Amino acid sequence: MIKFNFFRNLFFVLFSIPGISQVSTNECMENLSIFAESAKIKNYQAAYEPWKLVIDNCPKLNLATYQFGERILKDFIQKSANDNDKVKYLNELLNMYDSWAENFPNRKGVNQIGKIFSSKGQAMLDNGIEDKSLIYDTFDFAFVNDSSSFTNPKSLAYYFITGYELYKSGTKIELEDLFEKYEELTEKFQLLKTNISKNLDVILKKRRIWHTSDIF
Repeated sequence: MIKFNFFRNLFFVLFSIPGISQVSTNECMENLSIFAESAKIKNYQAAYEPWKLVIDNCPKLNLATYQFGERILKDFIQKSANDNDKVKYLNELLNMYDSWAENFPNRKGVNQIGKIFSSKGQAMLDNGIEDKSLIYDTFDFAFVNDSSSFTNPKSLAYYFITGYELYKSGTKIELEDLFEKYEELTEKFQLLKTNISKNLDVILKKRRIWHTSDIF
C-alpha cells in the first residue's frame, strides 16, 4: 500500500509540473494533419480545436502551426458574435505571434522577426487596440531588429503614422526622431519599389497629417 501511494503521488506530481506535456508527439502529429487539412479548405471551425491542442502542447513541432493558426484566428476574430469572443481570439492571436517568434524566428535560415512582429502590430491596429504606444513599440521592435523582413507597405506606413500621432500628443516621440523615422521609411519604400504607394508621402497626404504647419 505504501508503494502504491508513493507511485500514485509521484504520477500526480510529474504531470502537474509545468512544461511536462500529457499529449504525445504522435497525438500532436495527428492533430497537425487534421487542422492543416481543414484549414486548407478554409474550414476553420473544424481546424480550431486540433490546432489549439498542438500549439498548447507541441509549440515547436512545425511552422505550419503558426502559419495556419494566423488564418484560423483571424477568421474567428472576424466572425466573433460578441466582443468577449473577439477579445479572446485576439489575445490568442497576439500571444501566438510571441510564440512564433520564440519557436520559429527563422525560415529556411532567413530571419522572420520583422515579419512576425509587424504582423502583430497590424493585428492590434486592425482590431481596435487603443494603446498607440504599445503598437508603435511593436512596429519599432520589428523594424529595428529585422527591417529586411518588415516589408508590408501598409504596416510600414502605419508605423510612421502611429509615431506621428504619438508626437502630436506630446508623448514618446521627439521631432528629431520623427524626421529620422520618416527618412528611414521613405528609403525603405523606395527600396521595395512598391506599387501600392510610390513613396510614403502619398499615404501621409491621404491621411492629411504631414503638413509643415502641424509640426512647426
